[in-house]
Amino acid sequence: MKYIKHLIILLAAAVLTVSCADEGPEALGTFKVDVQYTNITPYSVEIEITVPDNPDNLITGVQNVHLKSVVGDEYISLERISDDNSFGIQRYKYRNYSLLEPDTEYRLECQGILANEYGNKYDGWSDHIGIDVENNIFRTLGEDAVDEMLTAESWVKVVSDRAASILITIPEDIKLHDKELFVGTSPDPMSNFDFIVNYYGGDGYFNDVSEKSFTVELRNLKPDTKYYFALRAHNVSLASNFSDKDLGERVIKLSENNFTTQSDGFIEEVCKINVTERFISPTNFIAELSFDKIQVASQYYYAINESDYPTDYDYHGSNNYFNENGTAIFALRSLSTGTKYYYTIFTDLNLDGIEYNKVVAARGTFTTPADKATTPDCELTVVSLSASEAVFNIKLPKGFSPVSSSTYVNINHNYLTYDSSSSYGSVETDYALSTDDNIVLKVTYKDVYAGLGVNGISVSGTLYYETPTSPKEKVYYINMYPSNNSFIIPANAQ
Repeated sequence: MKYIKHLIILLAAAVLTVSCADEGPEALGTFKVDVQYTNITPYSVEIEITVPDNPDNLITGVQNVHLKSVVGDEYISLERISDDNSFGIQRYKYRNYSLLEPDTEYRLECQGILANEYGNKYDGWSDHIGIDVENNIFRTLGEDAVDEMLTAESWVKVVSDRAASILITIPEDIKLHDKELFVGTSPDPMSNFDFIVNYYGGDGYFNDVSEKSFTVELRNLKPDTKYYFALRAHNVSLASNFSDKDLGERVIKLSENNFTTQSDGFIEEVCKINVTERFISPTNFIAELSFDKIQVASQYYYAINESDYPTDYDYHGSNNYFNENGTAIFALRSLSTGTKYYYTIFTDLNLDGIEYNKVVAARGTFTTPADKATTPDCELTVVSLSASEAVFNIKLPKGFSPVSSSTYVNINHNYLTYDSSSSYGSVETDYALSTDDNIVLKVTYKDVYAGLGVNGISVSGTLYYETPTSPKEKVYYINMYPSNNSFIIPANAQ
């Protein structure tokens, strides 16, 4: 019975057109598919086949889809690249597996999958029927269309005064080998170029982003100059799954092909840092740093000398970072009194992938006071003084406060003065650090003679420092010398 039913269907197919015959015996149904050709090139095509959702349609799907040249017997396989079964509609998308010939007519052939009375597919190869497809002929483009295919999206990502970065994305089916970018100030850089960038050198380099995208990083450009660029590959090929079509050397048309560099000093202006002097003494200089526009770096470096502005930084500032407010404490210590200093502050900048090192962000000068006595770092006052002990209060400058674990009060024991007939005895020191800017120093001494003196008192190590706009930060390796750092043991000492 099954074979009789198949025979009836095949007989009906013999008298039907693609969309069902209007004359002759009554049709059992239609063999109907809709076909669209997209992305036709000289060497490739994409084909979308749709089986309509029609209850009278005897076709529930297609298989064995291929192309044949209208003239000749060339057989081209098609690869199914997607399928969709939304809302009962079967939709398939194919593309040629191997390359087609330019300016050539091809015929689409396929088999329909038959349905039974329950709408299910039959099993077995015998349940497929060859069908004539409406719109089954198409022609590939001629070779003159290849140049229009060889286009790429280009985007000048960032431009500074001496550098630029260009992002280029090529079409899926194009492969470029040994590419090079011609750059020049002429609108026709292929004929009149300033330099060429390729994998072997030039004022720039290629950087692959993905299989189909790459950037060209240009360097050593001139400020305030309009540049044009063009892309050429020594070997271009159109790709298919089976083989590639070699097109030889070709120029790739770019969607964007020029840019203008920024004016001279652009990078320095972007990285500009403001320097606000906060504290100066005979041996110390402290300033607050902040970016003039936006924060472009996380760390700064510096160098100082006594003759002219430094042009390169050394080890100074290797741990100097900007805080969450975008400010930093710039501290210079152990300076010479009465000396003029020149300083340069540098930053490193990454401008969307373009690296700039040792950018000059600020320059300045200052002169340290000549006299520690008239310009002290801190103030020392006597709280109490007796034959056995002395208590002093050391007040730090505004903004400074002690760090309990790393701030020390020093007293130089070797500076006890005495005459040749006296023993200077011993001295013990103790101090307490307050949470504000005060340090209490206690000195206990015994077995010393009245009238002897002690000096050499200083605060050293690490201190906190903060400004109205900068949070508390540590300043390392600093020394503070008070205006009065000596005292005389009272006469009632033994």
